[in-house]
Amino acid sequence: MLADLFEVDASEIIPDKPLSARKMIKAQHAKARLIEYEVWVPIPAPQVILDISDVVEQKKQALSLYESQLKCYDYVNFAYGLGLYRGGRFKRPSVEAFFVPPRFYHLKILVRLLTTYAFREKVKKIYSVLTGREKR
Repeated sequence: MLADLFEVDASEIIPDKPLSARKMIKAQHAKARLIEYEVWVPIPAPQVILDISDVVEQKKQALSLYESQLKCYDYVNFAYGLGLYRGGRFKRPSVEAFFVPPRFYHLKILVRLLTTYAFREKVKKIYSVLTGREKR
């Protein structure tokens, strides 16, 4: 069995999600165990809870190294806040939550995402034609 692979939770809609879902499907064919983690959206039913109270400051320091990403969003305080939220639910100072999806869970996610992205592109095209921003 391959080592565990960590992936952003499937409910997170990010631009590279279809590509990462494809990679997760390939990894599951190779019998890797996938573990999803939270970034923006709390996982509704986490299966693994990790008390990170002792390493919160280290995590904040590590996140602060992502200078280009921090220009857009304050990930350091956002991650800290998510940990506090989780900690409150599980009676700990700070917690991280994880979800271990069943095999081929990402295949369903990939189909849903590709359908969503394809629909969005069609809507953009129709809008550009209706507004005269594109030649027919």
